[in-house]
Parts: sequence; structure tokens; C-alpha cells
Amino acid sequence: MTSPLTSLISVPLPPRLAQIRDALCTKADIPEIATSSGLTISSVNTYVKRIYALLGVHSRHELMAVYFEERLAEVRALSSRGIDAKIAGGRAGS
Repeated sequence: MTSPLTSLISVPLPPRLAQIRDALCTKADIPEIATSSGLTISSVNTYVKRIYALLGVHSRHELMAVYFEERLAEVRALSSRGIDAKIAGGRAGS
């Protein structure tokens, strides 16, 4: 069964938008993302709106669902090729 998010996963994002998307899914707030990215809060908010529009999501929760669905698909692809997902994910020895 295919997830409804599958069609959103294949949307490529430009590097800066991918950076902001990743930060949104791993950091708590916009000001922290702005500071760590060297951007203004207004710029981050603009990027967030563009990311939402490109991926067809309407909230951070939906964005995170797409993000983690994408990560899960990557792990499944690695596993199907016989590669240990822990090692491929950079967590070897932890």
C-alpha cells in the first residue's frame, strides 16, 4: 500500500530550502533556525511558506510527516539492497 505522502517525497528542494526543511524537522523554533542559518526571522518565515507550497503541506506536523516518510523510504531502500541501515545512517558504534 502506498502512502499518500509518497508523491510529495519526490519533490526536490533547492539546497537552502532543504536546509530550512531539515532544521524545521529537528529544531524547536524559527528564531533558532534563523540564528543558526544566518538569516532573519522574516526570511525563515518566507522560506517556510515556500517549502509548504512546494510540498503541498499546511503545517509543521504535515511537513514532519513528509520528512520522516522520506527518511523511512531511504532506510527501506538501503535495507532492500542488503545494507545495514544503522551503518548507512552514520550511527555505527553508537
